[in-house]
Amino acid sequence: MFTELMPLLRKRRLLLTISLVEGDTIRATIVPQKASDTEDNALTTPLAITGTAEELDRDLPQQLVEFTGAHIQL
Repeated sequence: MFTELMPLLRKRRLLLTISLVEGDTIRATIVPQKASDTEDNALTTPLAITGTAEELDRDLPQQLVEFTGAHIQL
């Protein structure tokens, strides 16, 4: 998970929140912080993914690759 975030983390701070939603459902939220005051707010759009621990273990790394790639391109 952190390997996939490194390219984005090199450019800006990230806020990572993990919470138990209900039962065995977890929500992970990654919120990029602005690197400068003049930066577009679109670059702070969070990624929130919800699922069981097993689903997040399986799917979160690919979601982070896509999320990081989209931010790097912007």
